[in-house]
Amino acid sequence: DIRVDTLTTTDSYPAIAFDGVNYLIVWHSGTPNSTGTGTTSIKGVRVSSAGSVLDATPLSIGDQTDAGCTTTCDDQFPSVTYDSVNTRYIVVWMQWDDVTAPVTSSNIWRNTVTATGTVGTPAKLLDGGTMVFSYPTVVCCDVNNRFYVVYGSSSDNTDDLIQLQGATYDRSTLAFVANVNPTATVTSGGAGSVTPAPEPKSAPRLYYLSTSKYLLTWETFGVDTNGDISANLLTITTTPAYTWGTEASVAATAGTAERYPKADYDGANAFIVYQNGLTTAADVYGRFVTPGATSLTLGATVTVSNIAGSGQTYPDV
Repeated sequence: DIRVDTLTTTDSYPAIAFDGVNYLIVWHSGTPNSTGTGTTSIKGVRVSSAGSVLDATPLSIGDQTDAGCTTTCDDQFPSVTYDSVNTRYIVVWMQWDDVTAPVTSSNIWRNTVTATGTVGTPAKLLDGGTMVFSYPTVVCCDVNNRFYVVYGSSSDNTDDLIQLQGATYDRSTLAFVANVNPTATVTSGGAGSVTPAPEPKSAPRLYYLSTSKYLLTWETFGVDTNGDISANLLTITTTPAYTWGTEASVAATAGTAERYPKADYDGANAFIVYQNGLTTAADVYGRFVTPGATSLTLGATVTVSNIAGSGQTYPDV
């Protein structure tokens, strides 16, 4: 084990990216509260391929003192990707507003970290206004030299996540280019509600397959309020055009919680792993999907681990 934090605070929800030589690990540090006005901030450290921690003091990537937060705002759920052209990482996260309590809105923020460990200036990427913008996920970069951010969105003045949205940004200037919203069924009846402290629901995850294809996975609570797993394919051309395929239902066992999908890609097929069930009845399953011209083809479902009486949770691949 390589300890990358000081363990003086609660550190959770790590994410990682690789620049070809070193890694950047980011996480949210501190304890959020139910109103979004806690002390969580976004930290990070670089780790060498040999396992040496390169930043003795964790890098401060985003915190409550960012412009726009008048008292304290919880910064949570970071995602990170590497831009090889500009030799820097791009980090995104959600920040709760502190205008009212309880908090009913949040925004998406962005910062950069160079391969040598220089942290940029945090900037608000997307303003939720009266909505909750949550759980951003980022990948870089496509044939049009853009990075792409997908995030959850609520209806006005509620914390019920009802849809996924997305936008592209210029990799060099970091400026907004265009909205590109996923084709995705997310939730119904408030089952995918979002609050500052608890475990995420319907958190999307975006994966780079090539400069012309990205994979998106997420949880949906529409038909089965226990949670199902869905995926979709984004195809990108130099027109430029961003085309979403047909949503694929990866796991939809009625009455069973299927949650926390993670995926990876071998160059031909993607493998999506997920948790099936809860507590001591939880098992880990996976399913292969094959990217086609515009959509995904579902393959075999695999039982990864189903030890009786033992809960197997939060898989990764």
